[in-house]
Amino acid sequence: MALAQKKKKRVTAKPRAAQRKLRMTYRQVLARVRALSPADRERLRAELEKQPRVYIMRPTGSPEAIRRGRKLAEEIRKEVSEKQTGTLEETMIELRGLSWSS
Repeated sequence: MALAQKKKKRVTAKPRAAQRKLRMTYRQVLARVRALSPADRERLRAELEKQPRVYIMRPTGSPEAIRRGRKLAEEIRKEVSEKQTGTLEETMIELRGLSWSS
């Protein structure tokens, strides 16, 4: 009877690199865009134009901006200090369970 049973296929786990979503570099994206047909490039360009643009600006050095930044920093420090309970080690044990402390 053992001979009549079919062997089960072993499912092998994918390597961690394959499981993880890999990020593309700018050069890789550019190479893939260049490989597109002109019609596909136009469609891609039209889709990208629909997206809101992001601008990174250097903060102003005005006294008002500095005061506002310091006020926000103080609010963040206050919020973070209220949420901290104990040491880093205690927090990690709480978050990860006993595996962190073993």
